Amino acid sequence: MGDFIVYLNPTSLTWQPTQEAAERTATEARILAGIPQNIYPSIAVEFFPRITVAHPFENLERIGCPRCGGEIDVEWFDRLTDLNGPYPDGFDDLATTVPCCGDLVSLADLHYDWPVGFSRFRITLWNPQHELTDEHLAKLSMTLGHELRLIHAHP
Repeated sequence: MGDFIVYLNPTSLTWQPTQEAAERTATEARILAGIPQNIYPSIAVEFFPRITVAHPFENLERIGCPRCGGEIDVEWFDRLTDLNGPYPDGFDDLATTVPCCGDLVSLADLHYDWPVGFSRFRITLWNPQHELTDEHLAKLSMTLGHELRLIHAHP
């Protein structure tokens, strides 16, 4: 069985907390998720100069277009967001031409069957022992000072 990753992403694409708030929230998340301190990697606090993707990997099976309702091939999204793809350092703008209808659409507006995150900050938890509940997420959002959402990934 591979790793299980949980990303804690702010709901705003470009918002970033202070380093202190990020560290406090990460410590609280590690405790709530039951991750021992002595395991590496266990948790990471990440700041990015550009918008990056928190990809659910194997969890993502379907993507829908908000314009035409058509299905978008997951491989198209994977190629676009891959570190070896056209945007290895992230995005300044999420607008892209979708292959189904040729319209200009924000990647954040596509309909994903599993949540996908876009942000300039995130906290990454590797192999949490406990699932984070809605109550945990509300508490972590309060500690950070901004609403968070969970992205679950199986790379």
